[in-house]
Amino acid sequence: MQIPRHWAHAEREVADNKGDKIALKVWGWSLSDLGEARAMAQDKLVRLASRVAQSGFPEQSYLYASRPVREEIIEEFADADGTPLAVLTRNRYGCIVLNTARMLFLDIDIAPPTLGERVKGWFSKKSSAAADAMPGNLRAALEGRGAFRVYKTAAGFRVMGISRDYEPDGGDARQLMLATQTDSAFVQLCQVQKSFRARLTPKPWRCGHTRAPDAFPFENAGDTARHRDWLSAYERAANGYATCRFIEAIGNDHAPEHLTRLADLHDRMSRARENLPLA
Repeated sequence: MQIPRHWAHAEREVADNKGDKIALKVWGWSLSDLGEARAMAQDKLVRLASRVAQSGFPEQSYLYASRPVREEIIEEFADADGTPLAVLTRNRYGCIVLNTARMLFLDIDIAPPTLGERVKGWFSKKSSAAADAMPGNLRAALEGRGAFRVYKTAAGFRVMGISRDYEPDGGDARQLMLATQTDSAFVQLCQVQKSFRARLTPKPWRCGHTRAPDAFPFENAGDTARHRDWLSAYERAANGYATCRFIEAIGNDHAPEHLTRLADLHDRMSRARENLPLA
């Protein structure tokens, strides 16, 4: 898993190709050494400053999923022999995310209903169970490929591979992602970080709260205190919500011990087996 443990930034004000002053700030990272993260940041700053001086500030200096995401590591899990299994991180807007080395997750978004479909739904007697039903094309993409658990999310569906290990950038995972029309940004980030991802706690704005006010790593005591206060309020706001809802198992649901351990963690922290609104 390419989930950096250390982050460092470098910043400088430079003149662009028109003579205008621009403040640059870049981040470097390392899996094991803060000095290495600092060296990367300095190297990136030198290269970016040269580019800005020659041709101006790039329009897209940072693309989501083009490099590891800057997230606080909360807890790590490993096999009995020390092989990494998973890492819990907190993402940029404050949610806890499960990053797994070998347990497959797929994130499938469904287009929101049109106005006409929403109006029709107001007069429909369609049950909540029917609304959560797995789409036929998703079922067809999964059947015969192994054992999976399928969950409803606020924006679509989540699939967990339960019977075997997968490589995040391996051919089997890529085939499943293509067959299930997995979100493209999710696919790219899995490949960059060499891990699968599943959000475990609600998005703040879906439970009446705000995004986390400061990005990790916190640069001073004020940022840390502000984050701590935000986190307390977020946990209270999120208490009445689940992140996903288990709806169905496909194939033999018996899982190896290390996958069962992560599946139980996922279901407990996402509250997938509770009858709660999704956020």
